This record gives sequence, C-alpha cells and structure tokens, in this order.
Amino acid sequence: MAQRTDLYTILLSYASKRHAPSIDIDNFILFIEKYANHYVRERPEWQKWTSDAAAKFWAELTPLVESGKCKLIGSGPGGKVLMLDFYFEAVNKAYENPDALAELPFPDEKTLGISIPAEQLRELNVATDLDEYMEYPQESDMPLLKIVFSESLGSALVLASYIPRRILEISVLKTSAFLKIEHNAEYFFVRLTSQFAGKEPLLRNILAQIELKPKECFAHIETAGEFACLFWPLFCSLIRMELKKKSEFTALDISVLQSTFIIEFFVSYYRSIMGRKRDLELAMKEIELRIERPPYAYSLKDIMKFSDATGRPLTDFYSQKDLDGFLNEKTQAEGNSDPGKRLPPLLIFHNRFNEQVFISKAKVFPLITKLIGEARPQVQKAIRNRWGKLIKEFESEPSMENEKDFEKLAALYAHQVAPSLMMLLEDKKLFLVQEEASASQGGVLNYKIYQATGALVPLSELLTLNRKDILTDVRIMLPFWYSIPVISSIVAFFKRLGQDKNKKRKAAPQEQENQDREIPSAHSTSLAQEMKRAAVDYQIQALPMGKTLDQQLRDMEDHWRKVIDSEAKKQLVRDVHSQIKRKLKPILDARGNRKITSQTIDEMADSVIMVSPALTELNNSDKIHNYVALYIVNLLKQQQ
Repeated sequence: MAQRTDLYTILLSYASKRHAPSIDIDNFILFIEKYANHYVRERPEWQKWTSDAAAKFWAELTPLVESGKCKLIGSGPGGKVLMLDFYFEAVNKAYENPDALAELPFPDEKTLGISIPAEQLRELNVATDLDEYMEYPQESDMPLLKIVFSESLGSALVLASYIPRRILEISVLKTSAFLKIEHNAEYFFVRLTSQFAGKEPLLRNILAQIELKPKECFAHIETAGEFACLFWPLFCSLIRMELKKKSEFTALDISVLQSTFIIEFFVSYYRSIMGRKRDLELAMKEIELRIERPPYAYSLKDIMKFSDATGRPLTDFYSQKDLDGFLNEKTQAEGNSDPGKRLPPLLIFHNRFNEQVFISKAKVFPLITKLIGEARPQVQKAIRNRWGKLIKEFESEPSMENEKDFEKLAALYAHQVAPSLMMLLEDKKLFLVQEEASASQGGVLNYKIYQATGALVPLSELLTLNRKDILTDVRIMLPFWYSIPVISSIVAFFKRLGQDKNKKRKAAPQEQENQDREIPSAHSTSLAQEMKRAAVDYQIQALPMGKTLDQQLRDMEDHWRKVIDSEAKKQLVRDVHSQIKRKLKPILDARGNRKITSQTIDEMADSVIMVSPALTELNNSDKIHNYVALYIVNLLKQQQ
C-alpha cells in the first residue's frame, strides 16, 4: 500500500516520532531528502522528494500556514514549524484501535510521551466536573479534555467528540476484557444474585452480553433501560470492592477501575435524561389537554401558568425553548394531502389586545358558539335600549326599516360588547377551518359561519337577531299610543315645531354664551344625546362592515401622512387633531341648538377644512374630508 507523501502527513509523522510539535526546518529538509533517496526504489511515491526538497518544502508549506494547520517560527537558519494539530492527532491516533485499549488504562500524557501546554488542556474531575460539562459540552475538540479519576487511578486524555458514546463503548470493552481474562463472570453472578432475586435470567443474560457482545450493552445504557439502570451501579461498585482487596494493581485492574467510574456516571446521566424527557412529554401532553378545555383560547402567558394535578407549575418540567418547540410543531401544517387535515392541530389567532392566542382546531367552533351565546343577549339589549329611546322621542332611524342598516348597527354593538368574537370572525383562517370541517364531515355542518363565496354570514343571522321581532318587542313595552302611526306622527310634528320655536328664541343669547365654550362641549343634555345619535348614525353609514371607528381612523391616517419617520407621523396626527378641534368650536357655536344630522357632519367637515389652510395642503382631499368627518364623529360621541 502506497504511503501518503504530502508535506502535512510527513510533518505529523516526523513530529510524532520525536514526541514534540516543534520541528527544526533545516534538519527536517535534510531528513526528508535522505529518507526519500534511501527508500525510493521500494516506495516510488517518494520520488518527488529525492531532489530539490527545500524548494518543494517551501512551496507546500505556504498553503498549510495560510490554512492554519501549522505555524512558521522564523524563516531563516534555525527556523521552526509548529504543528498546531500535533496534540489533537496524538490523542486521536491513540484511540484508533479501541480493542487494543481494552486491557490497558486510558491514554494519558505519560503513556503518549507528550507534555500538553495548559492552554490546550481542560481538566475535568470524573466525580465533580463531568456532570456540569454534559450540561454545557464543548463544541470543538480543542482544548483537549483530561478526565481525572479518584483513588490515584490516573487520568484519561480524550477529545470532546468522544463524549459520551465512544468513551462509554471503550469502558464497556474494558469490563468485557476483565471478565474474559479473569474468568469471573460466574463469581459476579453469584455475588449479585441476592440483589436480583427473581431476575436471575436477566442477570445471567447481561453478564453474558458484557463478556461476548459488549457493543450491544451501550444501547441499554443510552435508553436507560430499567434493568440496566439497576444492574450497572451495583456491578461497578462490586468490582471496586473486590479490587480494593489487592495490595497492587495490574494494568488491567486500573483499566477496569477507570471504566467503572465512567460507566456509573453515564448510567446516572442517561437515567436523568430519560426522566426529564418523560417529565417533558407529560408536561406537553398536559398542555395539549388543557388547551382543549374551556375557555379554549389561551395566550402564551396563560399556558405558562398551567400546573399539574398536584398544583406544581408545569414550567418546572420544561424550558422556554421546549415550549416554543412544542407550540411551533403544533402550529405547523402537516402537509397532508387529505383536504380534511391540512390545517395544524393548533391555530394562532389574536385577541382584542393583539396578543397571540392558541386555539385547538377541534375547539374553534365550540368557542365561537360559546362567544355567540354570550354576545347575543348583550347586542340585542343594546339595540332595544337604543330603539326604545328613539321611539319615546317619536323618532326613527334607517336601521329600524332595512336589513342593511340593521346589519351595520348589530356589527357596531358586537364590536363593543364582544371584541373577542369579532376578532375571530374577521380572521380568514376561520374560513379554512370551516372548509376542512366540511370536508371531514362530508359537507354536513350544524351551521356555517362563512358562505361558499368566502363572505361572512350576516352577523344578524349568526346572532339570531331579527329586526322586526326586536322592534315589535320594543313597541310592546311602551304605551300603546307610541305604536299608533297617526298619533305618533301628530305628536312628532308638534314636537319638532316646538323645538324650532325654542331654538329661534334662544339663538341670540346662546350664541354669545357659546363664545366662552370649549369644543367639543354640548349645550344641554338633550343636545348632547342628539349629537351622539347623529354621530352613531353617521358611523353606521360610513364604516365598512367589521371595522371599529378607531380602526378606520388609523387605516385612513396612512393615506395622507406620507412621512417616513414614525415620531414625525405621530406628531402630524396630533397636529391635525388639534387643528380640527380649534376650527370646530366656532362652527358648533354658530349652529346653536339647531339639529345635527349625518348631513350636518359632512357640512361641518367641509367647513373645518375650508378654514384650515394646513389641512387643504395635505394630499388626497377626499380622504382628508372622510377623516375629518369621522374624527368629528369621534368628538361628538364623547359629549356628556
């Protein structure tokens, strides 16, 4: 078999034979040329080094230095090459044949004939440091690890990559060699029988496995098998007790004693790992079950407050990383081709505080049913109260007469009394949940939230609100004359006539009085109610379905505040609000007690913009008008 004759391999071999990482360049060049000429007939691969060795040495050394494999110390006479991987290669080579190590102690500096600098060595005591090391293992093989054993049993030089599997396999090989050479497997079986009464076949099997198939033992230790976790600590302890009786240890004795400490530690380590793993699995299972229970929607903070049956917080059994991994797994689509199983088992929605909430896919419809049941009486009560006040004043509004305006009124109150429900209904994932549920149930659902086109089923239908029934209920609760059209029309006519006369009579003194008022302040309780009513009417007509007033105002701000800096954007909005308030005051004062309607609000918005040059300079005049009108609505709704 041809030898490797690249410079790096030759340098490592040369350093290894001299047990030192530093190589004198001049001596090395003389050596390599002499060696090549001597063995070239037997080994033709050395031909390139038979002549002009110095030039070839420097040509190959340059890339080695640049790649960090070695370091050049002086390039003139007396220059040296430092092999940076020397100690790594020395230790790695010592473990090339694990079977050869079975009867010998672990390699250390003395047996390898090297002295490792302190900066390239990390010392770990097998009894006190190894446990902490396993929690935060070293990611690279340098520095080298020196495992120190107790009871004057020396130390073991290992690479970080050998821990845990390779060092544990070698330790089991050492116990196997001990049983084979000493022929004492039967002796240990007898000594351990009392500890494993009723489990003698298992005891005999594991001793035979250690002796004949030691490499298979690792799997039982790694998985923390029940019998393995009982057997190994007792077996290792018994070996130490027997060998302590000797006055002098052989190499085999030291070898197996070292292995008992390694095996004992890793049996305990893997048992702890499996115990934590079981606790973690139980904690995640408990979280999964709890999310399935009412109230069905849980934020991350809610989940982290879960506890077990004994009241112990589940956070004792998992880390933040564990929880994040679990939630990420449960909220990822499974990629299933079955149309009935395309969504993940856990869905993410947002609550009214814009926090993420986790809802089990199977509990989305039960949650919506619960929220609808809670919202329906509140929305119905709000509409009844509103209409009752209007009818008592012999007034009406469009929502009493047509379904479109009634739908807007229902949405307005639903956003106020059931924001969580509306956030769910407006999330498009709900449509996918319905489609998947429909596919899994053969297209048969108890009820549907979305139509086939993807549009939301009318809110009045979801809340089972009937406009005519509510109006009838309101009228039934009032004296009969409110329900007689002729009487109510006559009373309404004379009431309006009286209001007009009062307005004219009070207009002059009221106008002077209003000079000292601050906007937006109402003139009387009845006028404040009128302002609020007009504002709500305008809001119902102007807002898109499913939008609140604040949401619409925020959305509209982006159409005209073309400023990049976020702080400048906020300041611009504050300036616009201040401008509207200042200009609205004299406009409202001039109106006196005249009735305010939806049309009046549009007129006031035009007037505010007309007397405000700063507003007319903003882009998108139509958007500015709509924004000013809605902000006036917001101010009027605040009247006391």
